[in-house]
Amino acid sequence: MNKNYFPYFIGLFIFLSSLVILLISPRADIKTLIFFLFLALITTLIIKIFLHKEERKFQDSIDSLINLLQSIDLKEDKVTLKNSYLGTLQDEILKSITEKKNSKDEAINNKILMKNYIEDITHQIKTPLTGILLLLDLTEADPENLKEYTERIRNNILRITNLSDLLLKMSSLDADIIKMEEKPFSAKALILDCEMNLESLIKNKNLNLSIEGQGFEIIGDRRWIFEAILNVLKNAIDISPHNSMIVVKLQESLIFKSIFIIDNGPGIAKETKDKLFQRFYKLDTNSSGFGIGLPMAKRIMEKHDGDILIQSDPRGSSFELRFYK
Repeated sequence: MNKNYFPYFIGLFIFLSSLVILLISPRADIKTLIFFLFLALITTLIIKIFLHKEERKFQDSIDSLINLLQSIDLKEDKVTLKNSYLGTLQDEILKSITEKKNSKDEAINNKILMKNYIEDITHQIKTPLTGILLLLDLTEADPENLKEYTERIRNNILRITNLSDLLLKMSSLDADIIKMEEKPFSAKALILDCEMNLESLIKNKNLNLSIEGQGFEIIGDRRWIFEAILNVLKNAIDISPHNSMIVVKLQESLIFKSIFIIDNGPGIAKETKDKLFQRFYKLDTNSSGFGIGLPMAKRIMEKHDGDILIQSDPRGSSFELRFYK
């Protein structure tokens, strides 16, 4: 039945019902008939007004949804919807809008990051390649210094090789194709291995590396944790002045185990602390590093449900590799 005729049907039904009552009632008179007719008309009017209001509310809800769909701005962080009979549908639309907005923002951010990464990688590769081409020209123009030029070419090739190795490791971590082992090993023995691996860098700057604290065991992937500590330690060596000291301190609490790497460098400004874990970011643009070591170290720690915390002042910086029990 058409909803527009529904109130009249109810009124007619009430009136006809009243006629039936009057026919079987011994007190039937014209006044009673008029009363029932008036009652039927009032009932019809009330139902008509009620349905009109309900129809208006429903139409407002539809208009609200139409306006929402026509004027969605994905740059807005919040979309406000009116309460109505379509509240559940509105909630679903809002949820869908939010998910699409987040997906779009994430895609844009990933595109920007990818663009920046490609530019940084291109720059990191182009610099040594340009140096190699220049040195090759010098070997022809100045054959007397061939040995020196050959050594510098070798260093540039090693730089490209090291960069490619770091990028492969980082991409493996990002792709989650690496399954971390969970085996116990000595933290102190691991640090000694790192020290041995960086021995030439330590000697070149005449640094004194001291290991303090009681040893403890770490449960995790020794190969990757070695990579994390090695990169943080390499960063400390890079920013430490000549003839200074680096302290590696092992500390254990009831909640976590920590390896502190403390240097006597110039310190890190508060606004640049977070940037340290951005790929290719370097405090010193003249540094020989690539700006990948610290981001990779943090990623490795996160893979082990750990973290890297930084404390710094003008006297130096402390990097804490924290392993939660």
